Amino acid sequence: MLPWDWLQAHSEILWVTGIASAVMMLCGIAIIPWILLRLPRDYFLPPRRHRITPQHLSLAMGIPLLVLKNFAGIVLILAGLAMLVLPGQGLLTIILGLALTNFPGKFKLQRRLVCHPSVLNSLNWLRRRFNRAPFIAPETGREKS
Repeated sequence: MLPWDWLQAHSEILWVTGIASAVMMLCGIAIIPWILLRLPRDYFLPPRRHRITPQHLSLAMGIPLLVLKNFAGIVLILAGLAMLVLPGQGLLTIILGLALTNFPGKFKLQRRLVCHPSVLNSLNWLRRRFNRAPFIAPETGREKS
């Protein structure tokens, strides 16, 4: 089968992946910076995170919200992995997805990713652009720009 024939035979798949890529890119441009700008500057600083449990929610509301939050986190992680090869902000999307999910060792993994100078510089570039204080680097406790 020639490449052109394959493209014609699978045009629906190409359209769906093209549209999904465009949607992920637009969400990455709009939503991810919006959320990252709202994180406190010391978000990655504590060596151990405290669990945030909504005391005011009933079990009937708390469990579905927890499932929805984790599902959104997994979708963002998968989208971020795809954005590593497609257009978009892959590492930033993965970090945001990790922030939404709950699993053992999550915060340690987040801190490990943010300790990479290129990732931290990207996050702080975005924060500087919108007049927010830069994140405090996890390994030193000092500001990084």
